[in-house]
Amino acid sequence: MKQLIEKVFGWMKESNRPAHMKAGNSIFVAGLIVFTFIGILLLYPMIQDCSYEGSSRLFVSIMIQVCIMVFVAMCAVEYIQERMGCKWDWLDIAAGCLVPVCITVFTILLVFLTL
Repeated sequence: MKQLIEKVFGWMKESNRPAHMKAGNSIFVAGLIVFTFIGILLLYPMIQDCSYEGSSRLFVSIMIQVCIMVFVAMCAVEYIQERMGCKWDWLDIAAGCLVPVCITVFTILLVFLTL
């Protein structure tokens, strides 16, 4: 089992992928905090009369938008690295987006299976 895990996640040890993962996670958490507070402040009059379903869909849509923001940021980092002479690496982008996408998919399943 240990060999299988090492084989599957061996690509994480290459290059600077742990740094990409940390950056993607940081952008995801910061984006969730900022956009959730903005969403609550701007949309509170509209969602205070909504059901659990409406407010949970709002939060899921915010999470999806933040995941897209993480993807764009990771592509921007790769573009900058490519301009400096490095090779474009989709696995670096995947490393940065891995945790945010997993958390978002888990939240979507959790929210929509409990409705």
